[in-house]
Amino acid sequence: MSFHHDRNFQVIKGGLKFPPGITDMKYVSGYVTDTRYMGVVGLFMRFKVWYSANPEEPEDLSQFFYFETEEFGFDEYASVKGNDPETFDNIKRQLFGGLGGKEVAVTEKEAFYLLQTFVDFNKKNEIPLPDHREEYMYYLGEPITMNGKERSVLQSKMCTPIVNNYQAIHYFLMRIFGKDFAAAANLVKGNVLMNQFETLPICTMCMNTLDIHEAEQDTVYMAESVVEYDGEYTIIVSEVTVNSEHQIVDFSSRSSLRITQREAAMKLRKSEYVTVYKFSGGVESFENRCPEILGNTVSTETDIGNMYMRFRKNNDHVKKRVFRLSDDMEGLYFVSFNQGQILATAYSLSAILQLESELRESKLGSAITTTAKYEFKEPVMLEFIGSGIEDFNEYLEMVRSDGGDDE
Repeated sequence: MSFHHDRNFQVIKGGLKFPPGITDMKYVSGYVTDTRYMGVVGLFMRFKVWYSANPEEPEDLSQFFYFETEEFGFDEYASVKGNDPETFDNIKRQLFGGLGGKEVAVTEKEAFYLLQTFVDFNKKNEIPLPDHREEYMYYLGEPITMNGKERSVLQSKMCTPIVNNYQAIHYFLMRIFGKDFAAAANLVKGNVLMNQFETLPICTMCMNTLDIHEAEQDTVYMAESVVEYDGEYTIIVSEVTVNSEHQIVDFSSRSSLRITQREAAMKLRKSEYVTVYKFSGGVESFENRCPEILGNTVSTETDIGNMYMRFRKNNDHVKKRVFRLSDDMEGLYFVSFNQGQILATAYSLSAILQLESELRESKLGSAITTTAKYEFKEPVMLEFIGSGIEDFNEYLEMVRSDGGDDE
């Protein structure tokens, strides 16, 4: 998806201080998200820009960069020229809304160095850079260098503070399975062999369960991790030792077992609440009448409708004994293109009641009718959206006929 608005910028020829048409630029502010341990980092920069066509009236230029640290590197870029709060908020929500991190101020040098680092990552791995590179590549005309202390300060800004052992281990294993050893090393004290899963590709840790094995000066935990790659699932058991400062001081792989998708679904299962509404309008009507709902969601267009996901404002779920990747999302709304349905979905009773209350109190409230409420023993909404079946009731009938009624 693209959030870019038309620009008058031209392709940069090497050696220019600013893009053509710009006489001066001043860095105003910037921040990074402290989400490095999750494998993603958001970078924001704002400039005052003086254009040659109107040199007396500088304009704002806001730039958003989305970096993924495992495979895709510098993955997305968007910008807003001038003072356009609605566009600004929409881009920020779409790019950074699911990260759950805090915004930590960075200097101009730190911002440029981080951008340079991920541009280099893309070049090294032959990954195409996002479009409109003429808007950002001129920052990198000369290599930006930082000493060890400066790099450490920048790293600390991108990494959320570790406050308990659960959080330390979950993040450590996330980075290990993602082959992101640079971030994993930041959680380690001493000599710890990290690359113990050489035969595994880069994996996503869907779930991790921790149990104390020994508790002395250092605490030893047994970790059972469910990891996924390309639809294939594996359970990995490992032993992790943590000191009193929540640092990883020892780590060893114990066993691994490939499991089926159905077995993985059983391991990952959790309750899902779905409320079905009849609605004569469509996506455009929903968005026009529910701006206060949209302001807290990240939208995605699918083949059969639009999905509006609400993510948690923090990553506190990583601090629990049992980590589930899916716990970063509180719930979602789904509006069908053709079936006249709105679906509200959440993963706790309190959350679904909150979504229902928001719909009732919105301008949409008098135009919708509740037709059904369900509690499923395992998530079904994302499978429904990917099934190609446009009507939720028809999808449930198909599941029932296949003997999969889990209500």
